[in-house]
Amino acid sequence: VLKLEGSFPGRGLMAQLSQMKLGRNPVDPFSEPLLHAAGGGAPAPAGATGGGNAGHPVRKVKNNQVLDQADEGEVPELTQVTIDEHFKILQRVKGGPVRPEAEPSPDQISAMRVRVLELGLAPYADFGIFVNYQGRFSRTLKFLNHVLQPDGTFRAVEVAGPPNYDSWLSSWRVYENTLLMLEHTVAPGTTEAVVTVAALEEYKDAFRDLTVHYPESWHLLVTAEDRCRAEHFVRLKRDLQGGTP
Repeated sequence: VLKLEGSFPGRGLMAQLSQMKLGRNPVDPFSEPLLHAAGGGAPAPAGATGGGNAGHPVRKVKNNQVLDQADEGEVPELTQVTIDEHFKILQRVKGGPVRPEAEPSPDQISAMRVRVLELGLAPYADFGIFVNYQGRFSRTLKFLNHVLQPDGTFRAVEVAGPPNYDSWLSSWRVYENTLLMLEHTVAPGTTEAVVTVAALEEYKDAFRDLTVHYPESWHLLVTAEDRCRAEHFVRLKRDLQGGTP
């Protein structure tokens, strides 16, 4: 005669018989401990974690929505602590806080920091998408740069650059403040700004003078200025690092 466990005869009978056939100790599958182990509502042991990654996932910033429409790369978003440190640097350089419309967004800071400090590239930003209040702009960008085609699909199109000097200047102010936040290490415990206020002011004033003298050629001037930051800055950086006069 088989002696089966259980609160009453026949409860879990087939399961216990199968266990005995396999040479295992018969255990009632409907007993309380097994119900709890199967997720019957008992609290998890202290220190136990659920499935999946216990750490916080890192949010990615898409460069083609923030920095450069031709750049398909992604970079990790900086933590708020790091963002705050960059704003402290900017406030120290400027002697106080900047106007809200000239503040770079966390995404803009993250993308430019990786480009300049980690990859060692020239500090290029596409002023078609590198604009003030970037968070607001990003929410509408998905509608701005996709055109519905006759077959029902969407085609991505390039967002146009600044239509006039005032629009360019609003992007420039964000660009300027982003660069002034960045410092690179030149020696243990010693950092140096990647650009000076004087250099940025001289560049901006030179471009403004061109727009004043040749207002009818805005489309040529803004294209040349964009290519200067995208292409010529790379040569300047290489020449300066190589000691070329």
